[in-house]
Amino acid sequence: MGIDVILARRTRTGTGPRRAEVKEVDFVAASGDVVERILAAVWDSGRTPMLDRADPVGDLILTSAEMDQLRAELEILREAVPARDVSVVEAMLRLARLCQEHPDLEIWFQGD
Repeated sequence: MGIDVILARRTRTGTGPRRAEVKEVDFVAASGDVVERILAAVWDSGRTPMLDRADPVGDLILTSAEMDQLRAELEILREAVPARDVSVVEAMLRLARLCQEHPDLEIWFQGD
């Protein structure tokens, strides 16, 4: 159980959403419920409305247009977590930078 953070490319071969294909490009290497535990440091704090929408049993899909806000919220998260978890937040920031640079990419906070 937990939340996985994935950088994905969505391609569409037609006009309908059923024709979309999603391919994983990169991911945050964190085991078990590490991402969920880290996000809990800021959930419902009123400072990270985008991260508050990450759901342990659902998916939150963010486009490159949303990366400014995500990166700002991840900076807040980085300050809120213990030192042992900073590398996981920095991995999320790396994916957010890549997503921002490539409009065809999305970040998925993927629940179980």
